Amino acid sequence: TKGVPLFQEQAMRIAMEAARFDDAEVNALRQALATFRRRGTIHLLEEKMISRMVARGYEKQFAERCFNQIKGFGEYGFPESHAASFAHLVYVSSWLKWHYPAAFCAAILNAHPMGFYAPAQMVRDAREHGVEVCPVDVNFSDWDATLETGRTADQPAVRLGLRQVDGLRRDEADKIVAAREIMATTMISGGAREAAQGVHEGVREGAPERGLAFRTIEELVHATQMPRTRLVSYTMPEAPPGPVSRATIERLAAADAFRSMGRDRRAALWDARGLAPPQELPLFSWAEASAVGPEEDVALPQMALAEHVVNDYQTLRLSLKAHPVSFLRPRLMKQRAVSCADIRQLQNGRRVTVVGAVLIRQRPGTAKGVVFMTIEDETGVANVVVWSKTMERYRKVIMTARLIEVRGVIQRHEDIIHVISAHLVDRNDWLAELSEMDDAMPVPIAHADEVRRPEPGSARAPDHPRWAGHPRNERILPKSRDFH
Repeated sequence: TKGVPLFQEQAMRIAMEAARFDDAEVNALRQALATFRRRGTIHLLEEKMISRMVARGYEKQFAERCFNQIKGFGEYGFPESHAASFAHLVYVSSWLKWHYPAAFCAAILNAHPMGFYAPAQMVRDAREHGVEVCPVDVNFSDWDATLETGRTADQPAVRLGLRQVDGLRRDEADKIVAAREIMATTMISGGAREAAQGVHEGVREGAPERGLAFRTIEELVHATQMPRTRLVSYTMPEAPPGPVSRATIERLAAADAFRSMGRDRRAALWDARGLAPPQELPLFSWAEASAVGPEEDVALPQMALAEHVVNDYQTLRLSLKAHPVSFLRPRLMKQRAVSCADIRQLQNGRRVTVVGAVLIRQRPGTAKGVVFMTIEDETGVANVVVWSKTMERYRKVIMTARLIEVRGVIQRHEDIIHVISAHLVDRNDWLAELSEMDDAMPVPIAHADEVRRPEPGSARAPDHPRWAGHPRNERILPKSRDFH
Protein backbone atom coordinates (compact mmCIF):
# COMPACT_ATOMS: atom_id res chain seq x y z
CA THR A 1 0.00 0.00 0.00
CA LYS A 2 3.04 2.30 -0.61
CA GLY A 3 3.66 3.06 3.05
CA VAL A 4 0.10 4.12 3.85
CA PRO A 5 -1.57 1.98 6.57
CA LEU A 6 -4.90 1.02 5.00
CA PHE A 7 -5.59 -2.12 6.97
CA GLN A 8 -5.92 -2.68 10.68
CA GLU A 9 -3.12 -5.23 10.64
CA GLN A 10 -0.68 -2.66 9.18
CA ALA A 11 -1.45 -0.11 11.87
CA MET A 12 -0.88 -2.73 14.55
CA ARG A 13 2.41 -3.75 12.93
CA ILE A 14 3.77 -0.20 13.04
CA ALA A 15 3.09 0.01 16.79
CA MET A 16 4.67 -3.40 17.41
CA GLU A 17 7.83 -2.73 15.39
CA ALA A 18 8.45 0.97 16.03
CA ALA A 19 7.25 1.31 19.65
CA ARG A 20 7.53 -2.32 20.82
CA PHE A 21 3.88 -2.55 21.91
CA ASP A 22 3.03 -5.87 23.55
CA ASP A 23 -0.12 -7.87 22.82
CA ALA A 24 -2.23 -6.09 25.46
CA GLU A 25 -1.16 -2.65 24.25
CA VAL A 26 -1.80 -3.57 20.61
CA ASN A 27 -5.27 -4.79 21.52
CA ALA A 28 -5.94 -1.54 23.38
CA LEU A 29 -4.82 0.41 20.30
CA ARG A 30 -7.14 -1.65 18.09
CA GLN A 31 -10.10 -0.91 20.35
CA ALA A 32 -9.20 2.79 20.50
CA LEU A 33 -9.07 3.02 16.70
CA ALA A 34 -12.52 1.45 16.44
CA THR A 35 -14.13 3.89 18.86
CA PHE A 36 -11.98 7.01 19.03
CA ARG A 37 -14.48 9.24 17.20
CA ARG A 38 -17.10 8.54 19.86
CA ARG A 39 -15.10 8.30 23.06
CA GLY A 40 -11.76 9.86 22.21
CA THR A 41 -9.57 7.16 23.83
CA ILE A 42 -6.87 7.28 21.16
CA HIS A 43 -4.99 10.11 22.93
CA LEU A 44 -4.24 7.82 25.88
CA LEU A 45 -1.82 5.84 23.69
CA GLU A 46 -0.37 8.75 21.73
CA GLU A 47 2.20 9.85 24.30
CA LYS A 48 3.21 6.25 25.03
CA MET A 49 3.90 5.43 21.39
CA ILE A 50 5.72 8.68 20.52
CA SER A 51 7.93 8.57 23.64
CA ARG A 52 8.91 4.96 22.99
CA MET A 53 9.80 5.68 19.38
CA VAL A 54 11.94 8.68 20.40
CA ALA A 55 13.68 6.55 23.02
CA ARG A 56 14.51 3.99 20.31
CA GLY A 57 16.21 6.64 18.14
CA TYR A 58 13.38 7.91 15.89
CA GLU A 59 12.95 11.63 15.42
CA LYS A 60 9.96 13.07 17.26
CA GLN A 61 8.51 14.62 14.10
CA PHE A 62 8.69 11.27 12.33
CA ALA A 63 7.09 9.53 15.31
CA GLU A 64 4.23 12.05 15.32
CA ARG A 65 3.66 11.48 11.60
CA CYS A 66 3.52 7.73 12.14
CA PHE A 67 0.98 8.08 14.90
CA ASN A 68 -1.09 10.54 12.86
CA GLN A 69 -1.21 7.93 10.09
CA ILE A 70 -2.47 5.36 12.57
CA LYS A 71 -4.98 7.83 13.97
CA GLY A 72 -6.23 8.69 10.51
CA PHE A 73 -6.70 5.00 9.83
CA GLY A 74 -9.82 5.11 11.99
CA GLU A 75 -11.52 7.33 9.38
CA TYR A 76 -11.30 4.86 6.51
CA GLY A 77 -9.46 1.70 7.50
CA PHE A 78 -10.77 -1.82 7.99
CA PRO A 79 -9.33 -5.30 8.53
CA GLU A 80 -7.46 -6.83 5.62
CA SER A 81 -9.70 -9.89 5.73
CA HIS A 82 -12.71 -7.65 5.06
CA ALA A 83 -10.90 -6.02 2.17
CA ALA A 84 -9.98 -9.39 0.67
CA SER A 85 -13.50 -10.79 0.98
CA PHE A 86 -15.02 -7.63 -0.50
CA ALA A 87 -12.55 -7.70 -3.39
CA HIS A 88 -13.49 -11.31 -4.03
CA LEU A 89 -17.20 -10.46 -4.09
CA VAL A 90 -16.57 -7.56 -6.47
CA TYR A 91 -14.52 -9.76 -8.80
CA VAL A 92 -17.11 -12.57 -8.88
CA SER A 93 -19.99 -10.12 -9.38
CA SER A 94 -18.15 -8.37 -12.20
CA TRP A 95 -17.36 -11.70 -13.86
CA LEU A 96 -21.01 -12.78 -13.70
CA LYS A 97 -22.24 -9.41 -14.98
CA TRP A 98 -19.81 -9.55 -17.90
CA HIS A 99 -20.38 -13.15 -19.00
CA TYR A 100 -24.01 -13.67 -17.89
CA PRO A 101 -25.62 -10.20 -17.78
CA ALA A 102 -29.21 -11.49 -18.04
CA ALA A 103 -28.80 -13.98 -15.19
CA PHE A 104 -27.07 -11.32 -13.10
CA CYS A 105 -29.94 -8.87 -13.64
CA ALA A 106 -32.58 -11.47 -12.74
CA ALA A 107 -30.70 -12.47 -9.60
CA ILE A 108 -30.32 -8.88 -8.42
CA LEU A 109 -34.03 -8.19 -9.00
CA ASN A 110 -34.97 -11.28 -7.01
CA ALA A 111 -32.72 -10.19 -4.13
CA HIS A 112 -34.42 -6.80 -3.68
CA PRO A 113 -34.91 -4.87 -1.53
CA MET A 114 -31.18 -4.52 -1.14
CA GLY A 115 -28.18 -2.60 -2.32
CA PHE A 116 -27.62 0.87 -3.61
CA TYR A 117 -29.89 1.05 -6.65
CA ALA A 118 -33.60 0.48 -7.18
CA PRO A 119 -34.95 -2.11 -9.67
CA ALA A 120 -35.59 0.60 -12.26
CA GLN A 121 -31.88 1.44 -12.39
CA MET A 122 -30.85 -2.21 -12.53
CA VAL A 123 -33.20 -2.81 -15.46
CA ARG A 124 -32.01 0.35 -17.23
CA ASP A 125 -28.37 -0.69 -16.86
CA ALA A 126 -29.11 -4.20 -18.14
CA ARG A 127 -30.91 -2.87 -21.22
CA GLU A 128 -28.05 -0.47 -21.92
CA HIS A 129 -25.75 -3.49 -21.98
CA GLY A 130 -27.87 -5.35 -24.53
CA VAL A 131 -30.08 -7.43 -22.24
CA GLU A 132 -33.67 -7.88 -23.40
CA VAL A 133 -36.14 -7.33 -20.55
CA CYS A 134 -39.73 -8.51 -20.95
CA PRO A 135 -42.67 -7.07 -19.00
CA VAL A 136 -44.73 -8.72 -16.29
CA ASP A 137 -47.37 -11.00 -17.84
CA VAL A 138 -49.75 -13.52 -16.27
CA ASN A 139 -49.06 -16.03 -19.06
CA PHE A 140 -45.28 -15.99 -18.66
CA SER A 141 -44.14 -14.48 -15.34
CA ASP A 142 -43.36 -16.50 -12.23
CA TRP A 143 -43.13 -14.87 -8.81
CA ASP A 144 -39.40 -14.22 -9.32
CA ALA A 145 -37.72 -12.81 -12.39
CA THR A 146 -36.76 -15.63 -14.75
CA LEU A 147 -34.82 -16.23 -17.96
CA GLU A 148 -36.48 -17.17 -21.24
CA THR A 149 -35.56 -17.45 -24.89
CA GLY A 150 -34.74 -14.01 -26.24
CA ARG A 151 -34.80 -12.50 -29.68
CA THR A 152 -31.13 -13.35 -30.16
CA ALA A 153 -29.69 -16.82 -29.77
CA ASP A 154 -26.55 -15.71 -27.93
CA GLN A 155 -28.30 -14.36 -24.83
CA PRO A 156 -31.53 -15.11 -22.94
CA ALA A 157 -34.10 -12.47 -22.02
CA VAL A 158 -35.16 -11.49 -18.52
CA ARG A 159 -38.85 -11.84 -17.72
CA LEU A 160 -39.93 -9.60 -14.84
CA GLY A 161 -41.64 -11.48 -12.02
CA LEU A 162 -45.04 -10.99 -10.46
CA ARG A 163 -43.25 -9.83 -7.31
CA GLN A 164 -42.67 -6.55 -9.15
CA VAL A 165 -46.41 -5.70 -9.00
CA ASP A 166 -47.04 -3.34 -6.11
CA GLY A 167 -49.29 -4.86 -3.45
CA LEU A 168 -49.60 -8.31 -5.04
CA ARG A 169 -49.63 -11.09 -2.45
CA ARG A 170 -47.37 -14.10 -2.87
CA ASP A 171 -50.14 -16.64 -2.27
CA GLU A 172 -52.32 -15.03 -4.94
CA ALA A 173 -49.44 -15.13 -7.42
CA ASP A 174 -48.86 -18.80 -6.57
CA LYS A 175 -52.47 -19.55 -7.54
CA ILE A 176 -51.91 -18.06 -10.99
CA VAL A 177 -48.62 -19.87 -11.55
CA ALA A 178 -50.10 -23.18 -10.37
CA ALA A 179 -53.17 -22.80 -12.60
CA ARG A 180 -50.97 -21.91 -15.55
CA GLU A 181 -48.89 -25.04 -15.07
CA ILE A 182 -52.07 -27.10 -14.91
CA MET A 183 -53.32 -25.54 -18.12
CA ALA A 184 -49.96 -26.23 -19.75
CA THR A 185 -50.35 -29.87 -18.73
CA THR A 186 -53.84 -30.02 -20.26
CA MET A 187 -52.40 -28.83 -23.57
CA ILE A 188 -50.23 -31.97 -23.61
CA SER A 189 -52.60 -34.51 -22.07
CA GLY A 190 -55.88 -34.66 -24.00
CA GLY A 191 -57.71 -36.66 -21.35
CA ALA A 192 -56.73 -34.30 -18.57
CA ARG A 193 -57.66 -31.40 -20.78
CA GLU A 194 -61.15 -32.81 -21.34
CA ALA A 195 -61.53 -33.31 -17.60
CA ALA A 196 -60.55 -29.71 -16.97
CA GLN A 197 -63.03 -28.47 -19.57
CA GLY A 198 -65.71 -30.62 -17.97
CA VAL A 199 -65.15 -28.72 -14.75
CA HIS A 200 -65.26 -25.27 -16.34
CA GLU A 201 -66.57 -24.46 -19.79
CA GLY A 202 -64.57 -21.25 -19.73
CA VAL A 203 -61.43 -23.07 -20.93
CA ARG A 204 -61.59 -22.59 -24.67
CA GLU A 205 -60.29 -24.78 -27.46
CA GLY A 206 -58.09 -22.09 -28.96
CA ALA A 207 -55.68 -21.80 -26.04
CA PRO A 208 -53.34 -24.69 -26.96
CA GLU A 209 -52.94 -23.52 -30.56
CA ARG A 210 -52.04 -20.03 -29.40
CA GLY A 211 -49.59 -21.40 -26.87
CA LEU A 212 -51.15 -19.44 -24.01
CA ALA A 213 -52.51 -20.90 -20.83
CA PHE A 214 -55.03 -18.05 -20.46
CA ARG A 215 -56.71 -16.27 -23.35
CA THR A 216 -59.07 -14.15 -21.27
CA ILE A 217 -59.28 -12.89 -17.72
CA GLU A 218 -62.33 -15.10 -17.18
CA GLU A 219 -60.29 -18.17 -18.10
CA LEU A 220 -57.64 -17.19 -15.57
CA VAL A 221 -60.20 -16.81 -12.79
CA HIS A 222 -61.89 -20.13 -13.68
CA ALA A 223 -58.56 -21.95 -13.89
CA THR A 224 -57.55 -20.88 -10.38
CA GLN A 225 -60.64 -22.52 -8.90
CA MET A 226 -60.49 -25.85 -10.76
CA PRO A 227 -60.44 -28.94 -8.49
CA ARG A 228 -56.83 -30.13 -8.48
CA THR A 229 -57.82 -33.74 -7.77
CA ARG A 230 -59.20 -34.14 -11.31
CA LEU A 231 -55.70 -33.62 -12.74
CA VAL A 232 -54.02 -36.73 -11.37
CA SER A 233 -50.97 -36.51 -13.61
CA TYR A 234 -49.92 -33.13 -12.26
CA THR A 235 -48.45 -32.31 -8.87
CA MET A 236 -49.55 -28.80 -8.03
CA PRO A 237 -47.21 -26.42 -6.19
CA GLU A 238 -48.34 -25.29 -2.78
CA ALA A 239 -51.03 -22.66 -3.18
CA PRO A 240 -54.10 -21.93 -1.08
CA PRO A 241 -57.47 -23.08 -2.47
CA GLY A 242 -59.99 -20.76 -4.04
CA PRO A 243 -59.89 -18.42 -7.05
CA VAL A 244 -57.83 -15.27 -7.20
CA SER A 245 -59.59 -12.26 -5.77
CA ARG A 246 -60.95 -9.39 -7.82
CA ALA A 247 -58.47 -7.10 -6.07
CA THR A 248 -55.63 -9.25 -7.43
CA ILE A 249 -57.04 -9.08 -10.97
CA GLU A 250 -57.36 -5.30 -10.71
CA ARG A 251 -53.78 -4.97 -9.45
CA LEU A 252 -52.52 -7.05 -12.36
CA ALA A 253 -54.65 -5.05 -14.81
CA ALA A 254 -53.31 -1.78 -13.40
CA ALA A 255 -49.79 -3.18 -13.87
CA ASP A 256 -50.53 -3.94 -17.55
CA ALA A 257 -49.96 -7.68 -17.02
CA PHE A 258 -52.57 -8.93 -19.55
CA ARG A 259 -50.83 -7.83 -22.77
CA SER A 260 -50.47 -11.41 -24.04
CA MET A 261 -54.29 -11.61 -24.09
CA GLY A 262 -54.43 -8.55 -26.32
CA ARG A 263 -55.76 -6.38 -23.48
CA ASP A 264 -53.87 -3.26 -22.51
CA ARG A 265 -54.15 -1.62 -19.11
CA ARG A 266 -57.40 0.25 -19.71
CA ALA A 267 -59.15 -2.65 -21.45
CA ALA A 268 -58.05 -5.09 -18.74
CA LEU A 269 -59.35 -2.82 -16.01
CA TRP A 270 -62.66 -2.63 -17.86
CA ASP A 271 -62.81 -6.43 -18.05
CA ALA A 272 -61.88 -6.77 -14.39
CA ARG A 273 -64.77 -4.56 -13.33
CA GLY A 274 -67.13 -6.72 -15.37
CA LEU A 275 -66.19 -10.02 -13.75
CA ALA A 276 -69.08 -11.96 -12.28
CA PRO A 277 -68.84 -12.59 -8.52
CA PRO A 278 -67.25 -16.00 -7.80
CA GLN A 279 -69.95 -17.00 -5.32
CA GLU A 280 -73.55 -16.23 -4.40
CA LEU A 281 -73.89 -12.66 -3.22
CA PRO A 282 -75.01 -12.02 0.34
CA LEU A 283 -78.19 -10.10 1.04
CA PHE A 284 -78.17 -6.34 0.32
CA SER A 285 -74.91 -6.54 -1.67
CA TRP A 286 -76.66 -6.48 -5.05
CA ALA A 287 -75.84 -2.82 -5.50
CA GLU A 288 -72.11 -3.60 -5.58
CA ALA A 289 -72.42 -6.50 -8.02
CA SER A 290 -71.51 -6.14 -11.68
CA ALA A 291 -74.06 -7.10 -14.29
CA VAL A 292 -73.84 -10.79 -15.18
CA GLY A 293 -74.11 -11.88 -18.80
CA PRO A 294 -72.56 -11.14 -22.18
CA GLU A 295 -71.63 -7.54 -22.83
CA GLU A 296 -71.11 -5.71 -26.09
CA ASP A 297 -67.59 -4.74 -27.02
CA VAL A 298 -66.85 -1.16 -26.07
CA ALA A 299 -64.36 1.01 -27.93
CA LEU A 300 -62.42 2.52 -25.05
CA PRO A 301 -60.30 5.62 -25.60
CA GLN A 302 -56.67 4.70 -26.12
CA MET A 303 -54.42 5.50 -23.18
CA ALA A 304 -51.56 7.82 -24.05
CA LEU A 305 -47.97 6.59 -23.71
CA ALA A 306 -47.18 9.16 -21.01
CA GLU A 307 -50.12 7.94 -18.95
CA HIS A 308 -48.98 4.34 -19.41
CA VAL A 309 -45.51 5.24 -18.12
CA VAL A 310 -46.97 7.02 -15.09
CA ASN A 311 -49.09 3.97 -14.29
CA ASP A 312 -46.08 1.69 -14.76
CA TYR A 313 -44.11 3.60 -12.15
CA GLN A 314 -47.09 3.65 -9.82
CA THR A 315 -47.65 -0.10 -10.00
CA LEU A 316 -44.25 -1.57 -10.92
CA ARG A 317 -41.81 1.19 -9.87
CA LEU A 318 -40.28 1.01 -13.35
CA SER A 319 -41.33 1.21 -16.98
CA LEU A 320 -40.02 -0.56 -20.07
CA LYS A 321 -41.96 1.78 -22.35
CA ALA A 322 -40.18 5.11 -21.77
CA HIS A 323 -38.64 7.35 -19.12
CA PRO A 324 -40.86 10.05 -17.57
CA VAL A 325 -38.36 12.80 -18.34
CA SER A 326 -38.45 11.96 -22.06
CA PHE A 327 -41.95 13.49 -22.31
CA LEU A 328 -40.62 16.72 -20.81
CA ARG A 329 -37.70 17.01 -23.23
CA PRO A 330 -39.37 19.52 -25.62
CA ARG A 331 -40.04 21.83 -22.68
CA LEU A 332 -36.50 21.36 -21.37
CA MET A 333 -35.01 22.13 -24.78
CA LYS A 334 -36.89 25.44 -24.85
CA GLN A 335 -35.31 26.25 -21.48
CA ARG A 336 -31.89 25.22 -22.84
CA ALA A 337 -31.55 22.43 -20.31
CA VAL A 338 -29.02 19.78 -21.29
CA SER A 339 -29.42 16.04 -20.86
CA CYS A 340 -27.32 13.88 -18.56
CA ALA A 341 -25.57 12.42 -21.61
CA ASP A 342 -24.70 15.90 -22.94
CA ILE A 343 -22.89 16.75 -19.71
CA ARG A 344 -20.16 14.24 -20.58
CA GLN A 345 -19.31 16.24 -23.71
CA LEU A 346 -19.16 19.71 -22.13
CA GLN A 347 -16.04 21.47 -20.92
CA ASN A 348 -14.96 22.12 -17.37
CA GLY A 349 -16.44 25.32 -15.93
CA ARG A 350 -19.44 25.39 -18.28
CA ARG A 351 -22.69 26.65 -16.71
CA VAL A 352 -25.54 24.22 -17.29
CA THR A 353 -29.12 23.45 -16.36
CA VAL A 354 -30.08 19.80 -16.00
CA VAL A 355 -33.35 18.18 -14.91
CA GLY A 356 -33.69 14.62 -13.68
CA ALA A 357 -35.35 12.22 -11.29
CA VAL A 358 -33.54 11.98 -7.96
CA LEU A 359 -32.18 8.47 -7.46
CA ILE A 360 -29.79 8.76 -4.52
CA ARG A 361 -28.95 11.31 -1.86
CA GLN A 362 -25.79 10.84 0.19
CA ARG A 363 -24.51 12.88 3.09
CA PRO A 364 -21.44 11.13 4.51
CA GLY A 365 -20.42 12.01 8.04
CA THR A 366 -16.91 12.86 6.87
CA ALA A 367 -18.06 15.23 4.08
CA LYS A 368 -18.65 18.22 6.39
CA GLY A 369 -22.26 18.71 5.34
CA VAL A 370 -21.77 18.18 1.60
CA VAL A 371 -24.60 16.30 -0.14
CA PHE A 372 -24.01 14.11 -3.20
CA MET A 373 -27.02 13.45 -5.45
CA THR A 374 -27.48 11.20 -8.44
CA ILE A 375 -30.17 12.20 -10.91
CA GLU A 376 -31.45 10.40 -13.99
CA ASP A 377 -33.18 11.24 -17.26
CA GLU A 378 -33.88 9.19 -20.38
CA THR A 379 -30.22 9.43 -21.51
CA GLY A 380 -28.42 8.36 -18.34
CA VAL A 381 -27.34 9.65 -14.92
CA ALA A 382 -25.47 12.70 -13.63
CA ASN A 383 -23.75 13.39 -10.32
CA VAL A 384 -24.58 16.59 -8.44
CA VAL A 385 -22.57 18.12 -5.58
CA VAL A 386 -24.36 20.37 -3.09
CA TRP A 387 -22.10 22.38 -0.81
CA SER A 388 -23.17 22.90 2.79
CA LYS A 389 -24.20 26.56 2.23
CA THR A 390 -26.33 25.59 -0.76
CA MET A 391 -27.82 22.78 1.31
CA GLU A 392 -28.88 25.23 4.01
CA ARG A 393 -30.56 27.46 1.44
CA TYR A 394 -32.38 24.72 -0.55
CA ARG A 395 -32.83 22.07 2.14
CA LYS A 396 -36.56 21.50 1.50
CA VAL A 397 -36.09 21.21 -2.26
CA ILE A 398 -33.14 18.83 -1.92
CA MET A 399 -34.82 16.54 0.60
CA THR A 400 -38.32 16.39 -0.92
CA ALA A 401 -38.03 16.77 -4.70
CA ARG A 402 -38.37 13.66 -6.83
CA LEU A 403 -37.88 15.61 -10.04
CA ILE A 404 -35.34 18.39 -9.61
CA GLU A 405 -33.89 21.15 -11.74
CA VAL A 406 -30.21 21.87 -11.06
CA ARG A 407 -28.36 24.95 -12.25
CA GLY A 408 -24.66 24.95 -11.70
CA VAL A 409 -21.16 24.55 -13.09
CA ILE A 410 -19.54 21.47 -14.56
CA GLN A 411 -16.47 20.23 -12.73
CA ARG A 412 -14.54 17.47 -14.45
CA HIS A 413 -11.25 15.67 -13.94
CA GLU A 414 -10.59 13.08 -16.64
CA ASP A 415 -13.61 10.73 -16.46
CA ILE A 416 -14.95 12.12 -13.17
CA ILE A 417 -17.70 14.66 -13.89
CA HIS A 418 -19.92 16.53 -11.42
CA VAL A 419 -22.34 19.41 -11.53
CA ILE A 420 -21.61 21.84 -8.70
CA SER A 421 -25.08 23.12 -7.88
CA ALA A 422 -25.84 26.78 -7.25
CA HIS A 423 -29.63 26.86 -7.65
CA LEU A 424 -32.16 24.03 -7.28
CA VAL A 425 -35.88 23.95 -8.12
CA ASP A 426 -38.51 21.38 -7.16
CA ARG A 427 -40.24 20.19 -10.38
CA ASN A 428 -42.63 17.65 -8.89
CA ASP A 429 -45.49 19.60 -10.46
CA TRP A 430 -44.23 18.58 -13.90
CA LEU A 431 -44.64 14.93 -12.97
CA ALA A 432 -48.30 15.51 -12.18
CA GLU A 433 -48.79 16.79 -15.74
CA LEU A 434 -47.56 13.57 -17.34
CA SER A 435 -50.88 11.78 -16.90
CA GLU A 436 -52.58 14.70 -18.66
CA MET A 437 -50.30 14.64 -21.73
CA ASP A 438 -52.98 13.08 -23.91
CA ASP A 439 -52.73 14.82 -27.27
CA ALA A 440 -53.46 11.57 -29.11
CA MET A 441 -56.71 10.96 -27.23
CA PRO A 442 -59.34 10.30 -29.94
CA VAL A 443 -62.26 11.12 -27.62
CA PRO A 444 -61.67 14.45 -25.88
CA ILE A 445 -63.19 15.00 -22.46
CA ALA A 446 -65.94 17.60 -22.46
CA HIS A 447 -65.48 20.59 -20.18
CA ALA A 448 -68.97 19.96 -18.84
CA ASP A 449 -67.75 16.69 -17.31
CA GLU A 450 -65.15 18.47 -15.20
CA VAL A 451 -65.89 19.75 -11.73
CA ARG A 452 -63.29 22.40 -11.04
CA ARG A 453 -64.86 24.00 -7.94
CA PRO A 454 -67.13 21.56 -6.11
CA GLU A 455 -69.42 22.86 -3.41
CA PRO A 456 -67.96 22.45 0.11
CA GLY A 457 -69.26 19.25 1.68
CA SER A 458 -70.73 17.96 -1.59
CA ALA A 459 -70.25 14.39 -2.79
CA ARG A 460 -67.74 15.60 -5.41
CA ALA A 461 -65.63 17.52 -2.92
CA PRO A 462 -61.98 16.38 -3.10
CA ASP A 463 -61.94 15.54 0.62
CA HIS A 464 -65.01 13.29 0.35
CA PRO A 465 -64.05 9.61 0.94
CA ARG A 466 -65.71 8.53 -2.29
CA TRP A 467 -63.55 10.83 -4.39
CA ALA A 468 -60.40 10.74 -2.29
CA GLY A 469 -57.35 9.78 -4.32
CA HIS A 470 -55.54 6.50 -3.89
CA PRO A 471 -52.18 6.91 -2.11
CA ARG A 472 -50.55 5.41 -5.21
CA ASN A 473 -51.67 8.42 -7.23
CA GLU A 474 -49.35 10.64 -5.20
CA ARG A 475 -46.35 8.57 -6.26
CA ILE A 476 -45.37 9.31 -9.84
CA LEU A 477 -41.77 8.27 -9.16
CA PRO A 478 -40.49 6.01 -6.40
CA LYS A 479 -38.70 7.61 -3.47
CA SER A 480 -34.98 8.10 -3.72
CA ARG A 481 -32.52 6.02 -1.71
CA ASP A 482 -31.01 8.25 0.95
CA PHE A 483 -27.83 7.50 2.89
CA HIS A 484 -26.66 9.70 5.76
